[in-house]
Amino acid sequence: MELIDGITPAVFAENFWGEKNQGFPCLYQNMKNGHTSTREIGDFIRERAVIEDAYTKSISKLAKTASNSSTLGTFAPFWQVIKSATEKLAVTHQKLVQKLHEVVKEIQKYGDEQHKKHKTVKSAVQGTADVVTSLQSTHDNLNKLKEAYNNRCIEFERLKKENAGPKELEKAENKYKKAMEDYKNCIEKYGKYRLDFDKKMTDSCQQFQSLEESHLKQLKDFLKQYNVALRECQNSINTVHNEFCQQCDELTEIKLIEMFSESKGTGKEKPGPIEFEECDTSNIPMPDPEKKKKKRKKPKPNKKDKNGSPGDSPDLNTPKVDDEGFTIRPDEETTTNQRDSFYSDSDSESDHDADEKTRKIHVEIKPATNDGSIPNAATVDDIKKSLGNLTLSPPTLRRDKANGDVKRRIQPAMRSSTQSSGNLLDLDLTANASGTINLFSPPNDTGSSATTPGSSDYNGAAVTILIDTTDLLHSPTTTGDSLPPAIPPKQRHSLGGANTPTSLAGFPPPRPPSRPMSGVQSPVPGHETPPILRQDSSSSLASSSSPFGGSSIAIGTSRGPSPLTLCMSDTIPIAVAFSESVSAYFKGTDQSKCLVKITGDIMFSFPAGIIQALTSNPSPPVLAFQIKNSSRLEQIVPNKQLITSDLDQTSSENQGYYFNMSNLVMLLKNKAGKNVAASYFNVDVLKYQVKAETEGQSTPLHLCSYWKCEPSTTEVRVDYAFNGTAMDQTVPLNNVTLLVPVDGGVTVMQSKPAATWSAESKRALWKIGDVSDAAATGSLRAKFELTEGPSKPSTLAVQFSSEGTTLSGLDIDLLNTSYRLSLVKKRFTSGKYLSES
Repeated sequence: MELIDGITPAVFAENFWGEKNQGFPCLYQNMKNGHTSTREIGDFIRERAVIEDAYTKSISKLAKTASNSSTLGTFAPFWQVIKSATEKLAVTHQKLVQKLHEVVKEIQKYGDEQHKKHKTVKSAVQGTADVVTSLQSTHDNLNKLKEAYNNRCIEFERLKKENAGPKELEKAENKYKKAMEDYKNCIEKYGKYRLDFDKKMTDSCQQFQSLEESHLKQLKDFLKQYNVALRECQNSINTVHNEFCQQCDELTEIKLIEMFSESKGTGKEKPGPIEFEECDTSNIPMPDPEKKKKKRKKPKPNKKDKNGSPGDSPDLNTPKVDDEGFTIRPDEETTTNQRDSFYSDSDSESDHDADEKTRKIHVEIKPATNDGSIPNAATVDDIKKSLGNLTLSPPTLRRDKANGDVKRRIQPAMRSSTQSSGNLLDLDLTANASGTINLFSPPNDTGSSATTPGSSDYNGAAVTILIDTTDLLHSPTTTGDSLPPAIPPKQRHSLGGANTPTSLAGFPPPRPPSRPMSGVQSPVPGHETPPILRQDSSSSLASSSSPFGGSSIAIGTSRGPSPLTLCMSDTIPIAVAFSESVSAYFKGTDQSKCLVKITGDIMFSFPAGIIQALTSNPSPPVLAFQIKNSSRLEQIVPNKQLITSDLDQTSSENQGYYFNMSNLVMLLKNKAGKNVAASYFNVDVLKYQVKAETEGQSTPLHLCSYWKCEPSTTEVRVDYAFNGTAMDQTVPLNNVTLLVPVDGGVTVMQSKPAATWSAESKRALWKIGDVSDAAATGSLRAKFELTEGPSKPSTLAVQFSSEGTTLSGLDIDLLNTSYRLSLVKKRFTSGKYLSES
């Protein structure tokens, strides 16, 4: 229909009537569906924003990849163009994300205002709802009276035609007149209700239509903003693409080659021709006649024959030999003078050859006996005795010119001896025995058994290597398998044991000998070091004072993602605790007189990372939940500052709520400011009272007490019975204790089972422990001897607790996929649990 002179046509007022008067319920349900549409369009745009945000991050990552590409070659300028275009695309999509978040925020604000409007309209049209109910009931009653009138009329006419008796005819006539009167009265009553219904229904239709028009206008405005944001983003993308195409067209092949030549060119001058030049011999020095005299070659000695006799021609340079067969060495001064001369007879000798020649090992070769026989081989004791005075001179050390490190020259003979499988001289480089030799100290002529370990400082590192001479005689059967495994690279092992004077810090480790070194903890195959176990820190969820209390996480396990860091795309874990308290008063043996009150509260626990996740998101997802089995509750008191009832998720069995996210974030920030180190924050959300059943069926433990008070004694008996049907799931009652006050000056107490008597508080205490189906019933007895009797029967009290279930049977479901339930804790405890005789 079109507007006529600016007047809105009353569409609802013309199309929602009917015989059954179902127009009003239909319009009211349509109003509630408007709130659902608002929430769904907000979720849709929010999801689109999440997709665009993920796409923006991927584009930004791709731009970084372009910036890290190779800058070599003629194609290098293109990478800058690609990077610039990709970054512009990322910025464009980021702006779209911001605009979508703004739209979502406006939708959420409108949803809150719409909810308030719905409440106002509901109260305004309540009169119409009452009239509809009255009209419907009157209409039903009218049909019944009409049927009764027709029956009475037909009956009366039938009796008249049959000439019935006067009494019977009069009785039928009275019934007929009464039915007709009731029928007429009901018609008048229906007419009044109909007029009232017409007026109120017309007004309600106008209110519903006005509300629906504003609702549709607002949703269309949101869609228009959504469309504008997409169109602006698309225009920006087209602009970026056009600029990219233009820049690519400007970078022609010739221009790229010219740019490469300008930046990487090596010069424009070509190499010229080379001409032949004569050699200049004018600078050659004159020869020195003394140099020729000093460069005189020594004649080679003649070889001996197989019998050791000299050759036919005499050799003047044959070394002199003494009587025992030793070579007589020339004087050191002469040798030194010859070596110190600038014109040396050998150009291959280094500066340290003189020191090496002066430290050659003295070898004595004993001549054969007169009869030509070989002397007897030395025994082991002789060898030990001869080795007792063995002194090793320090190895030659030199400083490398490249890096200044100290290096040690090890003679090839020593290296080959350490690798031999039948080596008799097995040197233990790290032994801590009393006999040691310092390889870096001057030779000691007094023996090695009492040598004090010394050290030499090379490049700031104290280096000392000790050789054990007490175990030089090693078994010839030693094989190469006894070598310890090689030390891995970049791994340092302490070579100093309990008695080792120093360590090899800063010095390369020596070649491992053919037997294990003492004091070195080298890795042994097959013996791995056990891994170090760690214990995860217990959060507030596992504290004893929290309703989420429980045992801490097991040693060596992993918790996964930290609750301190959450991203926008992460599913936020939520923990919920149901805590209930049951109070009961038992009077005598009549369970129908039992008074019961069960109260409880629901607590949410949020991880600390939720603050960052919610504040970084301009429009965080709304946390909505549903309390199941809420029909068992008598009263519900929600925290109105945090949660609001959700009528769309509410039914006869369940109750729906959703959080006010801005107030929730503010509350969590205040808690975080008071306790910075906390990993979780607990928030009270809801309190409730459970409907109690009759005859104490809602109590988990039934009590009955008996007193017998006499002047000198008092006898008490308490019977108890476990009632598992009161719980949602049958679990034992833990830490059950019973406290009985007794006056009259108690001197002696006899109890079964054993109880504890407190003279100060004048009370008897039974610690029953756990009560379950296995021990469903029990009895406590006690006899007290008095001095100031008789006693007065008093009220006894019971305490207990239970974990893993509740008395109400409530449960919870989250209605948003952005959150998940990580833990649901249920427990109940005793409040004022009393019994009198």
